[in-house]
Amino acid sequence: MPLLFSGFFFSTLFIAAGKVRPLEVKIAAPHYPLNAGSRKQIICETTGSRPRAILSWWLDGKKIGAGTTDTVSDGGNLTVSTLHLVPTPNDDGKILSCRAENPAVPNSAIEDEWTIRVHYAPIISLALGASISPSNIKEGSDVYLECNIRANPWVSDVTWQFEDHYVVSNKSAGIIISNQTLVLQSVRREHRGRYRCLAGNSEGQSVSDYLHLLVQYAPVCKLSDPKVYGVARAEVVNVTCEVEADPPDVNFRWALNNTLEVVNLQKWWSEGSRSVLSYTPRTLAGYGLLLCWGNNVIGGQREPCVAKIIPAGKIEKVESEVRRKIEGIEEKIEVSKGEAQEKIGNLERRISELENRQNNFQTSPELMYVRSTVKYLRFDGQTSWADFKTQVNVISSTNGWTDLIKTSQLVASLRGSAAEVHQGIPPEKLTDLVTIENALESKFVDSHLTQFYRTELKTRRQKPGESLRILAADVERLMSLVYADYPLDVLC
Repeated sequence: MPLLFSGFFFSTLFIAAGKVRPLEVKIAAPHYPLNAGSRKQIICETTGSRPRAILSWWLDGKKIGAGTTDTVSDGGNLTVSTLHLVPTPNDDGKILSCRAENPAVPNSAIEDEWTIRVHYAPIISLALGASISPSNIKEGSDVYLECNIRANPWVSDVTWQFEDHYVVSNKSAGIIISNQTLVLQSVRREHRGRYRCLAGNSEGQSVSDYLHLLVQYAPVCKLSDPKVYGVARAEVVNVTCEVEADPPDVNFRWALNNTLEVVNLQKWWSEGSRSVLSYTPRTLAGYGLLLCWGNNVIGGQREPCVAKIIPAGKIEKVESEVRRKIEGIEEKIEVSKGEAQEKIGNLERRISELENRQNNFQTSPELMYVRSTVKYLRFDGQTSWADFKTQVNVISSTNGWTDLIKTSQLVASLRGSAAEVHQGIPPEKLTDLVTIENALESKFVDSHLTQFYRTELKTRRQKPGESLRILAADVERLMSLVYADYPLDVLC
């Protein structure tokens, strides 16, 4: 019975002839590869047969379909059969034959062959190395992933992805890519997840299915920070210990570390990767750190999970003390702000008086001489540069100084860290007023930072897992930055 071959369609044309065996049969095949999935006509011709020859198509020795129609011409001498071929990747390399036969002449069959070449996009599959059991991969094992590829033409590139992010070779991290193989040396639990490989050629880009890599590992604590329990004496508290592990069937043990000794505990129950301890501190020695370890078939937990047991009320007392401290600091700052504003007002009035004095006596030579006796305040960077600069401008204006005199007087007034500024100025610029003022402003003007720190102070809240001691220290730091010109004893 004829073989029905998927992807092939036939049209055969018949013309009658005489009783002579076929002399020749030839496949008019293209001289270039076919593209998978694209229809192509293949023609076979035979001559010399009388009556007409019967043409049939064969693929790797198996007959293709039935119901062909031959076209006969040249008085029955020429018979033509056309095969409509839709090749698949599996047809690449197979032998296509066209057979011509005169049924009236015994042993008259002759045939022509053509090797099919098919171009197709990569066909990819991803698998673990042959020697690796997917259910028996433990932390510390070496894992090989093989990207199996069929392609014509061959692929131009092979890439790898882990959780949809590209993977690159990193020998120091134990990740090696070699041709179609991805090597993971000493795998860790972080390597668990979905892998796939990608490859492309001139026919297209292909990607494999995901391979989900499982890595078995010993228990590790689910929470990184210790949980704190405030418990009264003789009070019962249930303390939970949760770990991550594969396999998740975990055995637990508990202990108390009170700095004097480590005591094993017994009253607990567990289910899977979770254990709950019922604990009652009865004496002062009953407070301290509760430690929990897990163990599965892979191994024991290296670092225990920790819970802190402290006397009830201690947390509330600390929180209350911190709140009281903050409120006291804010109250002192408000008082100091009022005092500072008063001092600023006095300074502004003094500046106004000096300016008025300059305007009233500007034409008196005697007073011009007297004005030169007004002296600078010294500037060491510990006070406000803006206030000092205002005083400099007023005194300079009052004395009628030129920029050169003003510059020399400004440099002479600098002390401490302020004096270090002009050391970084080129010698030819030491007499340039603008250069020196800009250098001082870049070092000591921080009004833009003050607003930033003020916003941080207003919105500062305790973060998850943050101790109150750290919170209080950070609040004091922000206050010292916001109110840098205030006396230190006000902020402490």
